[in-house]
Parts: sequence; C-alpha cells; structure tokens
Amino acid sequence: MMLHTLLLLPALLIFFLVLRMKRPKFRNKFYPKVSVIVWAWESGNVIERRIKNLLSLDYPNDYEIIIVDNASKDETAEICKHFAKKGLIKYYRTKKSWKKGVGIDKAIKEVAKHDVIAILDPDGICEKNWLKKMVKPLEKPEVGATIGLIHAGNFYENLFTKLRAVEDEWNYCISPLSRNFGKKFMLICGAGYVVKREALKDVGYHGKKTLGEDFELTTKLYAKGWDVEVVDANLWQEEVSSLAEYERQRLRWIDNTLGVYALYAKEFLKIVKERGVGFLLFNIFGGLPFFFLLYLILSFIPPFSLTGVCGMILLLSSLIMGLIKMKKKFLIPYTLLFLLTEPFLVGYCTAKRELMKMRGKKVKWILLGKKYYHRGVRLIKS
Repeated sequence: MMLHTLLLLPALLIFFLVLRMKRPKFRNKFYPKVSVIVWAWESGNVIERRIKNLLSLDYPNDYEIIIVDNASKDETAEICKHFAKKGLIKYYRTKKSWKKGVGIDKAIKEVAKHDVIAILDPDGICEKNWLKKMVKPLEKPEVGATIGLIHAGNFYENLFTKLRAVEDEWNYCISPLSRNFGKKFMLICGAGYVVKREALKDVGYHGKKTLGEDFELTTKLYAKGWDVEVVDANLWQEEVSSLAEYERQRLRWIDNTLGVYALYAKEFLKIVKERGVGFLLFNIFGGLPFFFLLYLILSFIPPFSLTGVCGMILLLSSLIMGLIKMKKKFLIPYTLLFLLTEPFLVGYCTAKRELMKMRGKKVKWILLGKKYYHRGVRLIKS
C-alpha cells in the first residue's frame, strides 16, 4: 500500500496544485522607466511586427526600444534603420555573430538608459498591458526578475502546432501559476522577461557558458538570493511547426539544460538547500509527460494496474483542468496525444545529443527555416 501511495504522489501533487491555481490580479501604481531590448537574428520577416507591437504598448512612463541585431545578413538592418531614423527605436548591431547573452549584455551596458530591462524575442507579440503588469513585482526589493504567460500564437497551423500549444500552456502558464507560493523556483524564458539592472550586476549579467542564457540567469539569480515572480502578462510566440524544426530547437534546449546543470552544480546545491520544495515541484511539473508514460507502463503490470490507471487519470485531468482555467478549452482534444508522444520526442532528441557529443560534434544555434530564424506566420491572440 505504501509503495502504491508513493508512486501516485507526483500525480496527486500536480492535481491538487492545479486545482488551487489562480491567475494573479493586476493592480499597479509602480511604473519605472524601462529599456526594452529585442534580440534579433535573421529576423527580417518578423522584426517590423515586433517593433510596431512594442510601439503600441500602453505604458504611462518612458520606455525605450532597443533592437540588438546579431550581425544578420537579411533585411533586419534595413527595417530597423528605417524606424531608428524616425527616432522610434535604437538600433545596435553586433560586429559578428555573438552568443545571445553576450550581445544583450553589451546593449545593456552601452545603450540602455534605464535600470529596469525588458528582454524579448523578435517573433512574439505582447498584449497592450504587458509591460504594465510585468514591472509590478519589481517594487519589492527582493524581486530581481519577472516572467509572464507565454502562449503559442500559431496553434492553428496543424496538429503539431496544437501539441506545442498544449506544451506552452503547461510549461509557461499552468505550471508556474500552480507553483506560485512559498520559496518557489520559476524558470526565466528568453521569449520575454523583465529584470532589474541591479540584479544583473549582482550576478555578473547573463550567462555565457552555454547558449541557454535564460536558464543560466535563472540559476545565478536564485543562487544569489533574488526572487523571480510570475504575473498574468500575456505574450504570444511562434512555435515550431514540424518534427524537423522541433529537433533543431530541442537539441539546443536539451544541450543547454544539461550544460547548465553540470556547470552550475554548486549553485544548484545552494538552490536545493534554500528552495528544496520549490525546486522539486518545478521538476515534477516539468516531468508531466514522463510520469504519464510511467503510469501507462504500470497499468500493464497486474500488481500496479490500478495505480497506473489512477495516475493517468489524475495527470490528464490536471492538464485539462489547467487548460479550462486558462480559457483554452479548444486544446483539450490534443492533451492525450501530447502526453503520449512528448516523452518519445524528448527521448529521441536527448539520445541524438548524446550521440553528437560522443562523435565530438557541438550542438549549435541554427536557423529553424531556410533564410530566416522564424517563419513569420500570423499569430492569433487566443
């Protein structure tokens, strides 16, 4: 009986935390001046949309827009210079292709005027109140950064983008909102976040040891005692739309994640010591598809059949309940397929990464498309 209870514990934890999940209320009178930085690389098909979206934000104080062009060879420079000549943005071009963390830090030090920094990817679009909501928690001295809610704006394209939309809702909305209590551990996502310059200086700015500067920054902030808050500020991004794009993206993500864990072992020991429960819950929620696979396997083993079935029902119910709370009922038909396929997709990419390492090959940040990094498809604010 004790073994069955232990096996069900992850599913029970996830279910009850999603059950109590609430979206933070927005009330704010704190509006500092902000430097908004967009990292662009071969972004000629999306950068104009991003600039116009940022220019339309509803924010009662000054905010500057800085486009950091990572030596793009497409029309990114031409488009940005057009807006810069009108005085609407600042344009900063790197001399050569740099790691994202390096380029962003140079722009912060050399161009950004303000002490609150918003950092965004070029493909997404934000709701009008995004910046208003994102700065609110920074009023607290212990808060070093804030994250919002990230959705797939191209969910409508095909079955694969619908599965990615389910993933985004779980990882970037349901999971952080469900774990939003106590000494939590929240992952900063490079798609969009806000950070204090003071906190950046304290941790030595963004990480440069891997291509995952956002996960490195998360680790360094928590290790230094800073907090990261989640707010109900919505952003829609372009998700990968095929297995080939998924593989290119996830090879880098997996390599970054494993690299950060290896390179920041001391920092993670400190985080586990100070935020053990929060860090454990972060990993349990992140392992949702793998727990579902475990319960599926258990359902075929007679002594554990009932445990396996109960676990699957609890996890599927948690995902559906979260989507309902996020007002994404249209994604419910794709939840089971997501849970069944995701462990194998991640497993394949992880195995390929290990094979590349054994052969002495490096995982590189490569274009998802042929000419541009993003495909530049229409985004719907669902």
